[in-house]
Amino acid sequence: MEPLADLAAVESRLDWTLDSAEIAMAIAALEEASDLAREYAGATWSSPAAAPRLVRGLVATAVARLLRNPDGYVSSRAGDEAVQWAELEESAGLVPFTPAEIRLLRGIAGTATFGTIGIVAWGNGPRAPREGRTGYVPAEGGGDPIPMFASETEPW
Repeated sequence: MEPLADLAAVESRLDWTLDSAEIAMAIAALEEASDLAREYAGATWSSPAAAPRLVRGLVATAVARLLRNPDGYVSSRAGDEAVQWAELEESAGLVPFTPAEIRLLRGIAGTATFGTIGIVAWGNGPRAPREGRTGYVPAEGGGDPIPMFASETEPW
């Protein structure tokens, strides 16, 4: 399938111009990040136009993050300056979606599940009132309570 973001979106997130080796790496990473985004979201977006804008941005951001740290270093030190990428953890060196980005991707597709839910009238608990007794539910606005589960001999 087609990558969900393009090279221009990745380059706009970087502060340097990509050379030919970085362009090749970015193209491969775009494909990988797009496949991961589809997997996390449980969606089958076939093109960038079909994917939500947020997904396209997350893919481009993850690839830019990889290009900034292609070797997957977790920390770097130069003289008295140190940089640490603690959020990478075990994903160092891979297209790095953060846990927050993964949660976003999982929620973006709007996946829903269907099922049945048991319901019980208010105040009646898991069983109906005994024969000859009527349960009541309060009426909105403070009116007379509404009878529920009346026996066949009692009028509503």
